[in-house]
Amino acid sequence: MSVSHHQHRDLLEPIRTLASVFGGEVLYTSFTPGPVVHFLPDFQVESYRHRVSASHQSIAGETTILCSKRCLTPEGLDLLRRAGLPYAQNAEAFSDDGDYLDRLESHISAGRRIAAQHTYDGKLVPKGALWIDPEIVTFLNSKANLAELVPLGFAPRRDIIPKDHLLQASVRRTHPFVIKAVTTLSTGSGGAVVIVRKEDDLEDALSRFQSCAELVVEEFVKFTQSVCVNFATDGRSIEYLGSAEQIVEDNGHFLGNWFGEGAMVPSVVIDLGEEIMRNAVRRGYRGFGGFDIGITPDGRPLAFDLNFRLCASTIPLQFLPSIQRRSKAARCGKSSGFSSSKPLHQVLPVLEVPVAAGMALPLLTYQDPVDGGSAVRLLLLGEDRDQVDRLEASLGTGFLQA
Repeated sequence: MSVSHHQHRDLLEPIRTLASVFGGEVLYTSFTPGPVVHFLPDFQVESYRHRVSASHQSIAGETTILCSKRCLTPEGLDLLRRAGLPYAQNAEAFSDDGDYLDRLESHISAGRRIAAQHTYDGKLVPKGALWIDPEIVTFLNSKANLAELVPLGFAPRRDIIPKDHLLQASVRRTHPFVIKAVTTLSTGSGGAVVIVRKEDDLEDALSRFQSCAELVVEEFVKFTQSVCVNFATDGRSIEYLGSAEQIVEDNGHFLGNWFGEGAMVPSVVIDLGEEIMRNAVRRGYRGFGGFDIGITPDGRPLAFDLNFRLCASTIPLQFLPSIQRRSKAARCGKSSGFSSSKPLHQVLPVLEVPVAAGMALPLLTYQDPVDGGSAVRLLLLGEDRDQVDRLEASLGTGFLQA
């Protein structure tokens, strides 16, 4: 079953669609069915996995994308349409893990190639059915291989050690330092990173990374700014999509991004990201990439994490130029999520005014079929960060009171 709808005439335009990179014949999926991937902590929550399935529908273009029906409600789609957000022309809805797996198997049996956001077990999706050789993606995303892709001198000092040597190696290091998992599984949201500030953190790393044979031990660098630099490549050319400032907790857990004014980066950062993507293309990569680069107090860019997939900042960055052409007041933006115990139709009125004013762009909506709760993901916009923060606080109150 596909979802069809009428679209708003004043559509925002992404810089690159999935179809422009993957082609229109592949099936794209960002859903991860259980069992939960160990190094993606947010994916332990079923509702989160369903929301992620619709995260990239607005840039799908002609590419077919598997989306949870929880994100395809009529009222939710209507909100996206009124905001001017394009929707996947070929969004195929699934209801649960079983239905998803049935649909995935059906497409594979029909000979369709699969472009997957995260690493899939070979039993679930045969290697030959994937759009790109999974060994290429696994190599590029492994935290052990960062030095193979980043030019010399543009990464924090790091060592790769057997996990059993961690306690011995930590004695020679000054706190804080960073431990990262070496794994072939997908990682994200800080799930494969532990910042060691005290001995308890070391024990936490050993417990969390017990399945790893090796670990990366990396120097802790205090950055003045941390950004995610985004690119897309079809294997022939590389296109810069923009950069976003990262909002991160002290423990390394990712919270969101700032965009636009105040999040601009010097050309040396963009050049570093482009060189990383160029090195990946030489190894056969095609797709999207978001590279975490920190800027030191003396202005040096250091790449400390590489993600060869679409990142949390990719979709807002894709629409920011189109948004700013539509409204000069949208000089900066912030990604933000809101949830409620109330159903979607009861909370959507809270968004009517900011969406109509172009100060809130809904990126996805979610309706839980079990507890009746709902959630939305927004790009909040304003003339400056203070205005955006005030809007975020106001919407938070509105969702609580809805």
